[in-house]
Amino acid sequence: MAEKFVHKENKGSLFKNDKKETESQPDLRGVINVEGKEFWLSGWKNFDDSGKLKRLSLSVQPKQDDDMNQKTEIEDDF
Repeated sequence: MAEKFVHKENKGSLFKNDKKETESQPDLRGVINVEGKEFWLSGWKNFDDSGKLKRLSLSVQPKQDDDMNQKTEIEDDF
């Protein structure tokens, strides 16, 4: 089994969301560690009329231990 990567305190990572199906879903997904607590991090790219990246909007949600346990249990069933 792969070892879980843990970010250093006040660091995080975003990756391209390959599972994006609708415009409301984030373009980027990842995890950030803030003062020792992990959060889900989501990002949406916003472009101006010429197609130039105008800004990156972010959302942070607490990462619940139950979220990870549920995913692991589902994966283990297969």
